[in-house]
Amino acid sequence: MHLGNSLRRLLQNPIFGGTGSDQRGDPDEQVVRGSEKLLRLALRGANAGAWVIDVKDGTTHWNEQLDRLYGFNETQAPSFERWIISLHPEDRRWVVADLETRLYSEATDFEREFRIIHPEKGVRWILNKGSIERDERGGALRIHGIDMDITERKEEQKMLREADRRKDEFLAILAHELRNPLTPLRNNLELLRLLPAGDSQRAEQAMDSMDRQLEHMVLLINDLLDTSRIRHGKLLLRKQRVPIGEAVAQAVEVSENFIRERKNELHLGPLPSDRYVDADLMRLVQVFANLLNNAAKFTGPGGHIWLDVEPGEDWVLVSIKDDGIGISADKLPRLFEMFSQAAPPLERSLGGLGIGLSLVKGLVELHGGTVEVASEGPNRGAAFVVQLPVARPPVGEADTRQRTTGRDIVRRRLCLI
Repeated sequence: MHLGNSLRRLLQNPIFGGTGSDQRGDPDEQVVRGSEKLLRLALRGANAGAWVIDVKDGTTHWNEQLDRLYGFNETQAPSFERWIISLHPEDRRWVVADLETRLYSEATDFEREFRIIHPEKGVRWILNKGSIERDERGGALRIHGIDMDITERKEEQKMLREADRRKDEFLAILAHELRNPLTPLRNNLELLRLLPAGDSQRAEQAMDSMDRQLEHMVLLINDLLDTSRIRHGKLLLRKQRVPIGEAVAQAVEVSENFIRERKNELHLGPLPSDRYVDADLMRLVQVFANLLNNAAKFTGPGGHIWLDVEPGEDWVLVSIKDDGIGISADKLPRLFEMFSQAAPPLERSLGGLGIGLSLVKGLVELHGGTVEVASEGPNRGAAFVVQLPVARPPVGEADTRQRTTGRDIVRRRLCLI
């Protein structure tokens, strides 16, 4: 197919795979060749594909970088149709319509972002920048430009938007959680001022209510401070040799009232007395109590919670399962991130800042362990498993470790209803 001289020279440019001339020319021509080489290297470094379309006859050319960018078979000739087919079905119509609109307008430069279907990499985002070359009457002669893969940038932008959304949601919840105790505190304070001097019973009730509200605020603030210390590496653990059974038992005591209020049933498995971990007992209790409270929070009245300890030679596993609202698959990967929540705001009647699980993960990792979560989906419950390295028994105490059987420890069942 016949091409104009200007287009032929353009297509012979090395950035489009042309051979150009091997003869040495004048100094200006050598400068041009040097510029072309630099441009070719820049396009390769940026993984950018260069292309040109002759509007009159539809002839299309592009370089090898564009072949790789789109996953094209390099043995097949470039064509506008091949490019169109590679576009994502949801973007194809508007991209073509936009191109046609620009061709029949006075537009010259353009910039677009759209998706393509790469045969190996799947959906990819492309930044498409180009220019329309026109004749003296304004008619379109040629379209030329470059394409770049911006998938990573788009994913980073999406993550930043999601992080901003969760932070905004967190601040709104934090304000709500801190404001809630203020109303009863103020009401009880006013009541104390108005009570007769001898009404000690009502005064004690008012102070008990104020104490509960203050305790709630203190817990929230402490969780915030602990999370901040962990993120900045400033949380210090006071480690000692701790029986894992003791840590679990204390966590059950801490969470007992809340589980009872939620009318849940806790099934507690045997607690080994011969497995130790190097841990800060208070922080380990905080981990298991947080997980128990989380299970109770998202398990309706009459629901069940199972806590089991599986002792091994090198590791001990503590699992907390429930038959509550479950967790959708899209939320599982980020459940332990700061400000992440399993349930949407309108469904969280019990509140929560979305930092509890992030705090759990940070504390477990400071102890050299891991925490994982699994769920079969909404209304299918959830399971959290904490794995901690086993430590030797304290010096002077006989190592009587053995496999726990039904005869070693009678299985217990706590009904907290």
